[in-house]
This record gives sequence, structure tokens and C-alpha cells, in this order.
Amino acid sequence: MATRPAFRTPQLFLLALILMLFFSAAQAGAWWGDDSGDAVTDTIDRTIDVTPDVRIDIDNTNGAIRIETWDRDQVEVSAEKRARGRDAEQLLADTEIVIDGGGSALSIRAELPRTGWRGGSVSVRYTLTVPRGAAVDATSTNGAVVISDLDGAAKLRSTNGSIKVDGLGGTLDAGTTNGSITAYGVRSTASASTTNGSIKVEITGGSLDGDAELRTTNGSVTLMLAADTRATIEARTRNGRVRTTNLTMPSDAVVEKRSMAFDHNGGGPRISLRTTNGSIRVGEGPMER
Repeated sequence: MATRPAFRTPQLFLLALILMLFFSAAQAGAWWGDDSGDAVTDTIDRTIDVTPDVRIDIDNTNGAIRIETWDRDQVEVSAEKRARGRDAEQLLADTEIVIDGGGSALSIRAELPRTGWRGGSVSVRYTLTVPRGAAVDATSTNGAVVISDLDGAAKLRSTNGSIKVDGLGGTLDAGTTNGSITAYGVRSTASASTTNGSIKVEITGGSLDGDAELRTTNGSVTLMLAADTRATIEARTRNGRVRTTNLTMPSDAVVEKRSMAFDHNGGGPRISLRTTNGSIRVGEGPMER
């Protein structure tokens, strides 16, 4: 006599539940919005009269910041708003670029809408042209910060993005959480810190304004000095090597496998180089590009 197959109720119920969740998720995507589709953009351009040594504070929640210089007593702001999603046009309209001040102080920020049930995403990409003597404080949450040919001081921050400097007359204070920091042609004191990324700094000035630190957790550290830079160097890595490039070490230098300490050009302000997982290199001359 043939045996009737058992009715597998638990297995069928589980299959039905999976199918129901799948189609529900697909419907939810249609109703709640997503990041698919082409980006919609809109650019805001403003020009503000300022003093030659204006202090500029710019805070970007989601996007990159690029700062260039010129010989005018004006700040030119170009903010490209970009939105994705089924309600991208409305998200773009709800994104406000706020510019406060003028003269000796200028503040720039973006007020982004809550996506909420609409889904989608919004970002802002800034390009600023500022007086060469300005002082800049720039912060980006998700994006790179790039600055070039500035004579003033720069404080630069990013949470998930790289920082790059090409020509700076004032002091540099740079920090990011996940990204590299690269600085060419810094003529004063430079401090930099990152959690996951390399640090490369080229100092071209002879006199530094004070002590500095270059520190990363996972990444290498490179410091290139001018021949006339007076500094006291202390370098240490936990898992890596220390080495020098095109550098004549003084007779009292202390060099070991994972650490070194010496006076460059007779000594001066202290520059501390630290990494946990990575190598450290100190040299004299220009840094490779």
C-alpha cells in the first residue's frame, strides 16, 4: 500500500512568509523612496565682500569642500546641491545654503532636510575662492577637504574623507577619522592626526611657530623638511620601521628599529611622529607627488 506523503505545514508556512516579506520590501521601496535614479543638482553662487584677513568658518554635513585663493577682498561661494531618490526635486528645494556675516568674519553652512519616510539622499559640494590672507576653519562629515595657496592658518576636519593641502603660510591643524592627510609646502608648524590612513607632510619653512604632532593608528607617517628647518624630531612606531631619506644625522642621534630622536639643523620646536601599525620616514627635500 502506498504511503501518502506528510503535509509539511511548517516548511510551507516558512516559504510563504519569506515570499511575503520579499514582496513587502519591494513595495516599501516604491513607497518609502530609495537612492536609485539619476542625481538632481542645483548650484548656488554668491560673492561676499570681506577683509584681506577674514576668518572663514565652513561646515558641511555631507560632501566635499575645496578652497582656492585669489588677490581680491571677496569670497566667492559656489555650492552644488545634489539629491537622489524618488523625491529628489523636493529634497533639493528643501536644502538651504546659509551664509552669515562679511567683513572680518564669514560663516557658511548647509541645512539639509530630514529624508524620513521619503528616503533618498542629499549632499552639498562647496568650492570657495577666498583672499590669500584668510584664516580658514573647514569641517566636512562625509567628504574630502582640499585647500591650496593660502597664506593664513588652516584648521581642517573630516569624519570620512581625506585632507589635502598644497601651499600654506600659516599653521596647519588637520584631523580626520577615516582618510589620509597630505600637505605640501607648509611654511609653518603642521599638526595632523587620523585613525585609519597615512600622513604625509612637507615643511618648507625654516622657523616653526611651535611644537607639532603627526599621529595615526593604522598607516604610515612621512615628514620631509627643508634644509634650514630647525626642529627636534621624535619618532616611534609599535609595528613597523623608522628610516631616513637624504638626511645627514647628527652624531648624537638615537636611531633604533622602531624609534629615533635627533635635532635637525641644530634643533628647535619638537615634532612628534607616532603610528601604531605602519612605518615612519623622515627626510630632507621636496616630497614626492
